[in-house]
Amino acid sequence: MPILKLSLRAWRRSPASQLVASLVSAALLLSVALLASLELAMVRARARVERENRISVFLSPEIAPGAEQVVTDRIVQSIGAHAESEVHAKFVPATDTIEALKKRQPELYAELRDLGDEGDSLVPRVVHLTASFGGGKLARALDELKKVPGVESAESTESRAAIVRPAVKALEWFVRLLIVGVSAGWILGWAALARSHAASLSGIAGPLRLWGARAMIARAPGMLAGLWVGIPSGLVAAAAYLLVARPALQKLSASTLLFESAALPGVAGAAALVAASILAGLVSGAIQGGSQA
Repeated sequence: MPILKLSLRAWRRSPASQLVASLVSAALLLSVALLASLELAMVRARARVERENRISVFLSPEIAPGAEQVVTDRIVQSIGAHAESEVHAKFVPATDTIEALKKRQPELYAELRDLGDEGDSLVPRVVHLTASFGGGKLARALDELKKVPGVESAESTESRAAIVRPAVKALEWFVRLLIVGVSAGWILGWAALARSHAASLSGIAGPLRLWGARAMIARAPGMLAGLWVGIPSGLVAAAAYLLVARPALQKLSASTLLFESAALPGVAGAAALVAASILAGLVSGAIQGGSQA
């Protein structure tokens, strides 16, 4: 019981500073977790962009409605000989494109409505393909696609992907630097808190050792003092992660291609935040307790 009272001395003397320390630690720990999730998502997204090629095949207006599936099968068969992976095809009818225009470009949609049936005929029917190609096979695949009956034109996103890759890689390194910086701030914050607790518990470890206490017992007040900050810090970080950060990341991954692979552990991720905070509190307390012995 005396050791427990000693460990609470910092909270009794300056509860506001201990509370602020817990909240700051929680914010920094949560920031590290979010940045790490985003960095991992960008690595996966870049790998996917480098591995996969996306091709848009525009069907000829002469194709009768209802015959699109037959043309789509021919397209997949034509490109399958050049692909190094399974070909994924998705047919997008003109009605879906019109609905997308209605939501994203209402002015263009209004102009199409003004043209009546003629405006609908201007909206293309598209087959989107996703597959992996090696060497110069992509160019040959595009040439073969243009020869398929019912295909008006075909284009690849390779040129745009080549522009995006360096930017994504640079963003990855920027996020990594942020992770290092925020982690360093979190560690330095615990070091400063350890010094504060050492000043608060100054002169305690020595008498405990003289009274026959073992080294671990002599460090116990400092370790518990760190624990009383680590526990609330971890709980706040976990609650913020589950209630705010994780839903926001899920929404981002659902609406943005770049982050669609974002790693989003649930309770396990929250538990890891609590464990990291508790461990930081114990380690900082042990270090400052040892410095007094």
